Amino acid sequence: MTYTEIKTDGSTGFVEEAYKGREVTTEDLGGIKHPIPLAGLQEMKEGSTLEVEVKVSFSGELDEVNTTAFPKLVCRVHTEYEDLTTFTDFNTNGWQIYNSWGSIIKESDEYYARSIYIGGFHKLFLRKSYPNLKGQAFELSLDYRCAGGKSTFWLTFYNEKTSSSVVNLRFPVVATWVNITMRFFLEIPMSDLPHEIEIASESTYLVEMDNIRLKKISCKATQ
Repeated sequence: MTYTEIKTDGSTGFVEEAYKGREVTTEDLGGIKHPIPLAGLQEMKEGSTLEVEVKVSFSGELDEVNTTAFPKLVCRVHTEYEDLTTFTDFNTNGWQIYNSWGSIIKESDEYYARSIYIGGFHKLFLRKSYPNLKGQAFELSLDYRCAGGKSTFWLTFYNEKTSSSVVNLRFPVVATWVNITMRFFLEIPMSDLPHEIEIASESTYLVEMDNIRLKKISCKATQ
């Protein structure tokens, strides 16, 4: 019996062999059990698989010719996913300020992203690459503040040189932080290229964002 981890890139992770060369006795007729190493399971990533392969020999010989293989059991790993960015200590957690439209600032021990004034508007454009997130439902939330003027916000997904705008709306004028939440489904792309999520806002007044959170939810929750 062999447990084999297959990573999302096709490479092999941990391998655990059990009962190799062991004789099956009458005590085993009710079924055999073998614990999988906890450390190995905890390191498995979303989308990877665990393959369980069992082979037996009725002749006592363990070569390929004299062994009989049972159907392979393949278990796909689905983990809880939540990615939070607070910009603390100017850590962007992979978010990039696109085209230098925006900056990370510290004010009264609080860190957040702020727009810059260019071409007659305050612009804040953030983009992040998310590998292995596809064919799943997600919730994106963030704290938003814009104390005046008119503000347009849009959320765009990029993959394989294509884009799909999901949200394009006006946010209310608020002098204090307000939480914005959106739900959507990331399609399965035609290649292994990662999804890129772009959060952008353009306003006649200063725009600020903080606490960007992306988490996986059930498909039912998006309805």
